[in-house]
Amino acid sequence: MSDSMLYPASRTCGLRVRALRKSQRMIQKALGAKIGVTGEAISRIERGRVNIPYETLDRIAVALDCTVELVAQAKEEPGKGSAHQQDLSEIFVYLAALPYQI
Repeated sequence: MSDSMLYPASRTCGLRVRALRKSQRMIQKALGAKIGVTGEAISRIERGRVNIPYETLDRIAVALDCTVELVAQAKEEPGKGSAHQQDLSEIFVYLAALPYQI
C-alpha cells in the first residue's frame, strides 16, 4: 500500500511537519529529540504512516515554535486546496480547542 493511502489526513499533516521542519533547517533526528521520539518516528509522521496523536502535534508545534493549527493546517496557502483539505483543517482546529484528550 502506498504512503498516501494509509492515513490521508496524517499524510497531509506530515507534509506540513516536514515543510516546517525543513524551513528551520532541522533534521528529523533533532526534531525527534526535542519531542522525545526517534528520527524514524518523525519520518513515519512525515510520510503519513501513523495517526498523529494531538499530544504529539502539540509537542511538534512547541519544538517548531508555531501553533498546532499551523502544524495541522491542511492547505498550503490561504484560498488554495480542496474542500476536503479545508474540512480537515477545520477539524484539526476544533480538536485543538477541546479541553480534554480524545
